[in-house]
Amino acid sequence: MATVRDSVFNPKLTCRQISCMVPLGVMIDLEPGEQLFDEGEPEHHFYVVVDGRIQVTKLIGGKQTVLLEHTEGEFTGALSMFTGALSIASAHAMEKSRVLRIDVEGFKGTLTQCADIAITILSTMAIRLPEATLLVQQREKLASLGRMAAGLAHELNNPASAAKRASSQMSDVLARMQRHALDLGAVCLNAERREWLAGFEARCLKDLSCGTKLNTMERSDREEAIVEWLEEEGVDDPYEHAMAFVNAGIGPEDLDELRVQLGDAAVPHAVPWLSSTIQAEENLQSIAESSSRISSLVNSVKEYSYMDQAPRQDVDIRSGLESTLTMLGHKLKGITVTRDYAPELPRVPGFGSELNQVWTNLIDNAADALGGHGELTLQTRRDGDHVTVAVIDNGPGVPKEIQQRIFEPFFTTKPVGKGTGLGLDVAYRTVIDRHLGDMTLISQPGCTRFEVRLPFAAAPPEAVSVLAGAPELAGARN
Repeated sequence: MATVRDSVFNPKLTCRQISCMVPLGVMIDLEPGEQLFDEGEPEHHFYVVVDGRIQVTKLIGGKQTVLLEHTEGEFTGALSMFTGALSIASAHAMEKSRVLRIDVEGFKGTLTQCADIAITILSTMAIRLPEATLLVQQREKLASLGRMAAGLAHELNNPASAAKRASSQMSDVLARMQRHALDLGAVCLNAERREWLAGFEARCLKDLSCGTKLNTMERSDREEAIVEWLEEEGVDDPYEHAMAFVNAGIGPEDLDELRVQLGDAAVPHAVPWLSSTIQAEENLQSIAESSSRISSLVNSVKEYSYMDQAPRQDVDIRSGLESTLTMLGHKLKGITVTRDYAPELPRVPGFGSELNQVWTNLIDNAADALGGHGELTLQTRRDGDHVTVAVIDNGPGVPKEIQQRIFEPFFTTKPVGKGTGLGLDVAYRTVIDRHLGDMTLISQPGCTRFEVRLPFAAAPPEAVSVLAGAPELAGARN
């Protein structure tokens, strides 16, 4: 399993340096598998491995991901010491180990009293942090891709199942329709009656959606009235025919007209034929609608990922927001989405797929905050020489005391394993570094508003990628 130590040099403290630190800490003996510290732990300590092997892991996408493995002379815990944040990872002993644990005051004493140790620690952190950040981003990207793929599979499964169900029914419906057509032909209707029946059929198919406008009680009453009419006429399978006629907006009074126009002898054959025709049309409509839905989802994936398009182009912000909503449809169930888009919004030069990751992070954050109910509002407007996008939710809000830290890397308010603390950091740097824009947060209970401002002018070619050309799908509410 790949770790950060596989790709960078991991400096060690010498025996002399460790000896200088021993009076400032406490020696701990660990058995194999014993936990040294846990992710999200509020107490800050600096740890030096004196003997044995310590593995550092982080919960990403429900799985423990190995970040580092420390052996004799190596250390961990410095990041929390510097930032004061909760522990971003967990650590446990891989074998019998001895570890020197130093508290905050002891750590400060080490940095001030031992310059060579301070240099070693600080230089190591300068190497480790970017590498650890990139590894977490990559693993979070895979986990987020998995979640998004599962959501898309669910969205695709519904129309695919509907199309499969409708197509499997078509063979039986067509066979019945042909049989009833032959029976009806045996009645020998004259030209005038055949013309009237064709018009009645066209009316049924034209009004096929009428049944969806009825409430449950109205539908039940109309079905029962049609069943009674069909039973009086001796028509077989009256309940099956009644459902089709209600869907087509046909009532007993229409069937009375059919009987008058065609005659009593034709009714037992005309009714099943019309019912089969309606059912066939319903199945065809279901297949068409399902195919259209599948096509729409596939197109949204292509638009979202900018498949087969240049990385850099003039980006349609509204299209990006819409494709992102489609991709996150599984997370927005129960949430009311309101769109407030400015007409004729200028296109923004930039990296479309990366901007879509920004919208993904912000919308995903809002969905998590709303917890399956509430309102999400997307706004766009022209603001001078900028386009401004606002993602607003009416959830509980971000506590005022942490709002200034919301864009810090590894800072998260989510439970352990639910967020890496990199989602908003990645989004912020994508907007700032890649697109020379700005991102702000305004939040209070009942209204959290993230605003992204993007300039019309193209970003310079030397703009540095925040992810070395690999935009993240990290959807974490920090």
